[in-house]
Amino acid sequence: MVRFACVIGDDRSQIFPREREEDVDDEMQCQASVRDLGGRSARDLVAEVSLVRPGGPPRVAGSDKLSPAARDGAELQALILPHATWLSAVDWRARPPRLRLVLRIYDRPSPGQKRWRLVASSQLDFGRRKR
Repeated sequence: MVRFACVIGDDRSQIFPREREEDVDDEMQCQASVRDLGGRSARDLVAEVSLVRPGGPPRVAGSDKLSPAARDGAELQALILPHATWLSAVDWRARPPRLRLVLRIYDRPSPGQKRWRLVASSQLDFGRRKR
């Protein structure tokens, strides 16, 4: 089970109209939690947040290690995305303007392996509806 949420600035969940949004410099803060790790260590997990630009490929905006949480879980307490980073991926043609974010949780490679394993993912359409 994955929970993924982001807020802009002082806890807003909507993107301003373009002219107004370009005049502010609000960071986006993302949090996530994962439960039922199935024996995986929270200290071996990394969260990666990507922005999905309209008409373009997703691009990684930030990543961070997860911390242990209660009940066989792990959490990402605060991944900060600078205003210019997330603003560049907003779909201004949508009404209201939207931003699609993708969270991926990876597990560190086992000894002798080279690839990180995807263990969970979630998507967030920011600005799509009021929360």
